[in-house]
Amino acid sequence: MTMSNEVQQPEERSRGDEDSIQVVARFRPLNDSEERAGSRFIVSFPQVKGQEDTLVSIASKVYQFDSILKPNITQEKVYNTYSCKKYCQRCS
Repeated sequence: MTMSNEVQQPEERSRGDEDSIQVVARFRPLNDSEERAGSRFIVSFPQVKGQEDTLVSIASKVYQFDSILKPNITQEKVYNTYSCKKYCQRCS
């Protein structure tokens, strides 16, 4: 994860070896009790070409992950995209 007020360009990011750890951040929508309490969703997702699914802004700070899952993603999509079966040969 990178924390910065400036967004790094894709060529500036180091991917490392194939075996490196990837960080995926999932953001859920507010639940009913949070909405009733007047809570606000404070996360925004900056739209930078080529990095739409990697950037998160919280309190005017931009964080970059390998991937982000926005609040509207379904559990099925999370499983199909990020499950062990996709990344691990021994789980296939």
